[in-house]
Amino acid sequence: MFSKALRLFALVTLVFTFGCSSDDDSSTGGSIDEVDLIGTWNIVTLVSELPLDVDEDGTASENLHTESDCVVEQLIFNADGTWSGDSEYALEFLTELQGVLCFDNSRNGTWTLDGNALSLVASGVDRTVSISLSADTLSFNLLGGLGFDTTVVIGSYAKQ
Repeated sequence: MFSKALRLFALVTLVFTFGCSSDDDSSTGGSIDEVDLIGTWNIVTLVSELPLDVDEDGTASENLHTESDCVVEQLIFNADGTWSGDSEYALEFLTELQGVLCFDNSRNGTWTLDGNALSLVASGVDRTVSISLSADTLSFNLLGGLGFDTTVVIGSYAKQ
């Protein structure tokens, strides 16, 4: 059984380090222009391959956005290579996705884009996200590269 300290560590790691990677990006088919990424993005869906009953209504769903009222997040990518993010949720793990926790979280750092690989630095941690960007929708796997590679949670964001 994992201790509370280990659970907290996993949670804090996910909350205070924004980053992920994904093995492929089938919808962009290549390089993404940095100009298209610059701006404010609001989360629209948070979809897990593992259904959860976060709201304890007796029905599990892959759409974690509808399971919890606190799945609110905004990401801002600035032209000067800085980014910031505010969210009201964190994903809870032991060895797999356990639930969604609600609390305020802010973070910021720097970003660079190479093709569809978005590198984010926050709190001294460098992570890479393989993004999909089409029209005004940004999507990526929130968990890849964080040690929870067996679970995929795709966050989709709409440009404000």
